[in-house]
Amino acid sequence: MALVQRVRKQLSLMHAYIMTCPQRASLLQQLGSRPHMMSAEGDYFAQDMYSLRDLIDILDSDLADRLAATATALAAHIMGGNCSICSSKGFFCEYCTTPSSAANARRRALAETGVNPEAPIYPFQLDIVTQCDACGGTFHRACHKPAECPKCARRGKRSGSQVFAADSGGLAAAAADAGKSAIG
Repeated sequence: MALVQRVRKQLSLMHAYIMTCPQRASLLQQLGSRPHMMSAEGDYFAQDMYSLRDLIDILDSDLADRLAATATALAAHIMGGNCSICSSKGFFCEYCTTPSSAANARRRALAETGVNPEAPIYPFQLDIVTQCDACGGTFHRACHKPAECPKCARRGKRSGSQVFAADSGGLAAAAADAGKSAIG
């Protein structure tokens, strides 16, 4: 069940890529009779919903393996460069692209683990990528430090305040404070 949940998370992160692809129809056919396994990102309720058939197949068949193979094929389409629309939606880790000695060290460390620090990254690469809880920025898991998120820092500078704190609690508190000042 844990593998199916992980693959469903990957599929939900692929949803935005697939739905804007000109090859969408043929890509969605790979899900067969289970298109509901690819819910839109943010639709967390749907990610945890399973039909009775899904639950039976998880226990009695190779559903997890088939979904994993489908996710692998969709990832290959998105990242492989065969579709310029999908592959152009990748991200670059801002920690790695910053010209500094710390970034050089991070790039070397990533390269030693087999990760190309100069290749685009995608949110569905769950083993090597993470997203900032406060701003949604996409970074290498090994590089990201929530308290030092470059996207949050940029947003804070632009707004003239530290609205984008490292944690979502700080974000909510800042939003509440902004609402109070607008009212009174």
